Amino acid sequence: MPVRNGLTHLHRALSSVLEQQPRPPAQVLVIDGNSTDGSDALVEAWALRWPQLSILRQRGVGLAGARNEGMAMASQPWLAFCDADDAWSPGALKLRLDALGSPPLPSAVVGQVVLEALPGVEPTRLQEERLGQARPGFTPGALLVHTDLVERLGSFDEGLSIGSDSDWLARLHDLAGPILCLEAITLIKGARTGSLSTQVDTYRRDLLQVARRHIQRRRNAG
Repeated sequence: MPVRNGLTHLHRALSSVLEQQPRPPAQVLVIDGNSTDGSDALVEAWALRWPQLSILRQRGVGLAGARNEGMAMASQPWLAFCDADDAWSPGALKLRLDALGSPPLPSAVVGQVVLEALPGVEPTRLQEERLGQARPGFTPGALLVHTDLVERLGSFDEGLSIGSDSDWLARLHDLAGPILCLEAITLIKGARTGSLSTQVDTYRRDLLQVARRHIQRRRNAG
């Protein structure tokens, strides 16, 4: 869980992950990007109650870097993500674990994602139009994936400003084939004006580069 000055919504994110039923994740890593708003103190307080929770001080910068540092420290057989302004839906972990354990034993699974307005935050016009609409969650927060596949896949591209998630998921698809998509909602994504995905021009440039890389990989594969 990457966070940088996300205190306002961090409690919601931590609660959604650590209070999963019938049991929470065995390991939860928060990667703090030098927060100055007390986010680190909140995580440390939660860790007193939840021993599987720990906080890492980010050495690099950026979202992709935070994800990479967290993956490097992950020690469980599967990997999942949740950003500090998002939340897992109740039962999201069990739904995805059950799917990974069912024939034909997929290596990765996503659920649906729904956009939700955050308290005290004004969404953009486009976000407002999408509020409450469930859609396939091809985003890290909706994903559960085996760590052996992640090791083969490699890290997020820290050279991409916004498109690192899309690039990583495209490479995952190219490596493992289609990702199983559940009909159930697994991620509640917080809508906020300052989120990276609202930087439309940069996002488009990154996605164009992601698409070109995908096409080149397909060509190389024959």
